[in-house]
Amino acid sequence: MPNGPKSPSSEKSMNSTSNNRNVPTFVPPADAVPPLTLRDLPLLGLGAAWIGAEEEELVLDVLRRRELSRYYGRSGVPPPMAATLEQEFRTAMGTRYALAVSSGSAALEVALGALGIGPGDEVIVTAWSWIACFTSIVRVGALPVLAEIDENICIAPGEITRLSNKRTKAVVIVHYQGVAADMDPLLGKRPRPELTS
Repeated sequence: MPNGPKSPSSEKSMNSTSNNRNVPTFVPPADAVPPLTLRDLPLLGLGAAWIGAEEEELVLDVLRRRELSRYYGRSGVPPPMAATLEQEFRTAMGTRYALAVSSGSAALEVALGALGIGPGDEVIVTAWSWIACFTSIVRVGALPVLAEIDENICIAPGEITRLSNKRTKAVVIVHYQGVAADMDPLLGKRPRPELTS
């Protein structure tokens, strides 16, 4: 505390605060605090713009069949909606495998497990992300390595090279809130071509 004379008001404040009696409360004048205004929430959440009559009918079809899981319902005719979704997705993506899961969290964990990532491995992921991006790495026994973000809230170029080492087995590139990461510079920065992104 600086030396010098104390003003009566500061002494009163210090005394009343130190003995916890009559602690002064500052109440700003009503016109000093601007009213709080919140912006309107967006009408549609992420992905909601893609939901239309066709999607509604498909959900109702599943409910009418009482087929809430791939493992029960009718005798497989028609095939469960999950199987239909997987087949259509394989065709659309041009891949041999697809697995419908319960959530994006489960999808990340299944993908890491399918890549054989586990204890002793490291996976690079942005520090600013959804929690499932970290927990999926931890749940397979690997260690998340936190990367910096760029102005688009995606992994910053150069982070893959900076953070990679012999234990690095994958990079989870998060396209945060629908903003796509610039993949070309990121894929060009892989220190080892076999590093999975």
